[in-house]
Amino acid sequence: MDTHLLRIGAERRHSGEAEVIRSPFDDRPVAEVCVAGRTDMEDAIERAVAGFETMRRLPTHRRTNDSGFGREGVQFAMQEMTEPKVLVMRGVG
Repeated sequence: MDTHLLRIGAERRHSGEAEVIRSPFDDRPVAEVCVAGRTDMEDAIERAVAGFETMRRLPTHRRTNDSGFGREGVQFAMQEMTEPKVLVMRGVG
């Protein structure tokens, strides 16, 4: 079973803990995801704020064309935004 790493900005990283995600139908394991800790969450927030500040200064046509992933346009942006994502947090806050 693959372990899905944390994505913090453009970086993928392991964490000290992983959670097994199980199917609600037959309780079989379907994935393992890294659990974000406090430092991971703080890094993610810091990078999101920095990314927002960078993006807000770009003209609209640059925001839609320069995603940095090599996949451009509305179709790929919609695909990226609708991909299933899992966030597991414990003891934060």
